[in-house]
Amino acid sequence: MKFTFLKTGLILFLLVFFLFPITTHAAIDEAEFIVQDLSVEDVKYDDGTGLKLTWEPLPKEKRIIEYRIYRGVTTDTLFYIGRIDVNVKTGVSSATMSYFDKDWNFFADLTSPSKLKREKGQSKDGVLFQGIPRDINVLGPELENYTILSIIPEKDFYYKKEKVEHIVENDTTAADTTNYSGLKLRNFSTLLKKLIPKKEYFYTVVAVNEARRYFPQAKIVSGKAFNDAPEKPKKLYPVFVEDLKQLNFEWTNPQKSSDLAYFCIYKLRKKDLSKFQKAVENGEDENSAELLFVKMTTVPNSDTENYAIIDIANGIIFDEDFGIDTKINANELDDYYFLYSFVDYHNQETYSDVFEVEHCNSDVLPIIPAFKVVDRIDDKGDYNTIFWGDPAVKLVGSTYQNQTKTKLLVAYETYTNSSKKMKNIHFEVSDENGEIIQTINEFFIDNKILVEIPENLKKINFKIILEGYENYEIQQQLVYNETTKSLKPATAFVNDGDLEKFSYAVYKKNYLDDEFEITKKLSGLQREYDDKIKYEKDHYKVPKIFDADKKLIYVAPSFETYDFEGDSSLVVNLFKLNKKEVKRYDKARHFAKRSYQYKMVVTDGEGHFVESLVYENEGVKYFFPKPNWVKRTMLPALIAGLIFGLLVFMLILKAKTGHDFYVRPIAGIEEIDNAIGRATEMGKPILFVPGFTGISDVATLASLAILGRVAKKAAEYDTKILVPIGVPLVLPIAQEVVKEAHYEAGRPDTYDKNSVFFITTSQFAYVAGINGIMIREKVATNFFMGMFFAEALIMAETGAATGAIQIAGTDAITQLPFFITTCDYTLIGEELYAASAYLARNPLQMGTLKAVDYFKLIIIISVVAGTLLSTLHLTFFINALPEK
Repeated sequence: MKFTFLKTGLILFLLVFFLFPITTHAAIDEAEFIVQDLSVEDVKYDDGTGLKLTWEPLPKEKRIIEYRIYRGVTTDTLFYIGRIDVNVKTGVSSATMSYFDKDWNFFADLTSPSKLKREKGQSKDGVLFQGIPRDINVLGPELENYTILSIIPEKDFYYKKEKVEHIVENDTTAADTTNYSGLKLRNFSTLLKKLIPKKEYFYTVVAVNEARRYFPQAKIVSGKAFNDAPEKPKKLYPVFVEDLKQLNFEWTNPQKSSDLAYFCIYKLRKKDLSKFQKAVENGEDENSAELLFVKMTTVPNSDTENYAIIDIANGIIFDEDFGIDTKINANELDDYYFLYSFVDYHNQETYSDVFEVEHCNSDVLPIIPAFKVVDRIDDKGDYNTIFWGDPAVKLVGSTYQNQTKTKLLVAYETYTNSSKKMKNIHFEVSDENGEIIQTINEFFIDNKILVEIPENLKKINFKIILEGYENYEIQQQLVYNETTKSLKPATAFVNDGDLEKFSYAVYKKNYLDDEFEITKKLSGLQREYDDKIKYEKDHYKVPKIFDADKKLIYVAPSFETYDFEGDSSLVVNLFKLNKKEVKRYDKARHFAKRSYQYKMVVTDGEGHFVESLVYENEGVKYFFPKPNWVKRTMLPALIAGLIFGLLVFMLILKAKTGHDFYVRPIAGIEEIDNAIGRATEMGKPILFVPGFTGISDVATLASLAILGRVAKKAAEYDTKILVPIGVPLVLPIAQEVVKEAHYEAGRPDTYDKNSVFFITTSQFAYVAGINGIMIREKVATNFFMGMFFAEALIMAETGAATGAIQIAGTDAITQLPFFITTCDYTLIGEELYAASAYLARNPLQMGTLKAVDYFKLIIIISVVAGTLLSTLHLTFFINALPEK
């Protein structure tokens, strides 16, 4: 009868367990979860490789967590290409969602599925698949449907290739053959793809809810990408510098297009404007604008130089490379409009609006500061440093320090570089009438000063003078703001000029580049820039051919390097080189790609700019970053480490000779034996909790050392010890510590492996288990040693309520108050670490402990010395120490 009852109950449970999800799923109308209004459109102003998907998001009540996008070249096979995550609580607030399939993005790599796998929820006839697999039989044919870019690690490209001779099909002579490098898919870091212009692609979207249920896909739609004309250029600033007889042009580079070939500048007679506009509207190739300048673009286009300087002193602009031969009269510039255009590789051109020229003299142009380029010290050979100009100081904010608003804390920022250091900063503070309120000598630069001011002062003038820099004066005001009820910094001026009016643009070019490209645009306050020089570890190739039988993908076996003897770039073929030559050309390639020459442009962004010459230092134009073995700024830390190591070594040797070091008495440690004895007398167990962190935490290591001592004493007294563990990796170590303690005590027979046990990794479930042990086992002594968190008070309070004697030790500052309040004795901070040495009196531990004490004394002496020297305005000592 009992068996029948159990059997019936088990059957009912299984029916509920398995049928409930089915009935729940059946209650959902899947039609309501199908994405609607899916459409595909061409991305404008691109090179014909971008499509935009839009659809209507499902309501928040549907609890959707993501939308998965699929693409294919036929309607019967669509691969997963990406997803858009959704906050299940808030849903999507907009009326439509968008996904852009454009530019280079992921195609396949070793993490791709090993074989063709249908997506979750798909039937055997389903058309959705989990990404393009790394199976060459599937991946290979897909290469023809996209423009593929492969990224190949150098070693794989050089040494793991297979020479393949490919015969061109349909060749009647059968003589047209080409050698390729055949590589396995595992030799590629990744494969990237772009869409092919005018090719039709099919898309669908699948919604996934919080139960990870994949709903039916949206109606499959298709689209084609087309190569569009570039976006319309924006603002052009034409400026004629009269005394230099030169035209300055500055413009904004595009952000969207990736296939621009040239930037062009034209002049147009004002009387021909309507004629020009009509010709452009009609798409005529010829118009009345005269070409003045052509600039080849870099990749990406946004890094191309966005300025031009045209010398018109002789009245002729001539450029044989681009067929420019135009007369220009400086006195007739006002009769012309100027405009610029973007031209892509398909010769599609888009013109900007027209702009009139501005006249000025060179005295309104900025001054190029003297700048230097050096290899940054103390790095791994991946930075060049560019620095320039004199230091700058700027006020950035202020805060009243009292109710009467007579004390003001002023914050300032300093801007300098490694070649020009700031020593003292002199602040002269005056009111709006020019009467001096206070002078401050900031000998230690801590980016704040305290100023005493009269009540109700609405404007304060600051004159900032840097010691060691003559004829260099910064002026700035703090002006009262009625909205914030505080004094706000106004514009800073240096020698009557706006400190931030002009910005600095740093351009660079390596041996293999055709044009300079911008590396960074910096504010007028910056005085230094670290240019990161990436290590070249990969080769980029476009594969189009594959061999399914050999499971190879073919790429060109050539790579670009530099011939320093001939001073020109060079393309070499791997199959014509031996290993020694490969290494030589690869070394030349690395040097050529990582050696840069630099120039600087100072500009206001509106055509008032000055371009420097390419920087050269003693005939060196290209700068190659070299790795350093030692970080010299950390030399004080090295010295400190050596001193500490020497102290440890000497004091351990001294301890081994039998010297008895004095260690101050620590009540919590001295009471450990008494606490164990109390449990023995009462015939009750001991509870030892070794914290709630992993074995990598130093507090856990210290607690295990104390556990060994406590377990040994407990074994000697034949007292039961309980050690609950909350971290799995700590369990076997704690078991071994307790076991070893019993062996050392000569009582291996009393060791119970079940006395050290795992509870759970859940924090509060762990402390609940410990509290239960305290109450059930009626423990006499509790040891809490290690790192603890919010569970500390709950655990210690329960122990105190049971009447047990409690000794705690932790380096968790936030938990110390709770232990001090609820425990009889508490080891604070480093006392926990010293406990094992204190108990064992081991020479190795005692020597290390005393070395730490002596090193603390050295630190205290250094702090006092630094304070005294700084008080005397001698900051060399603290400046020699590293900031971090």
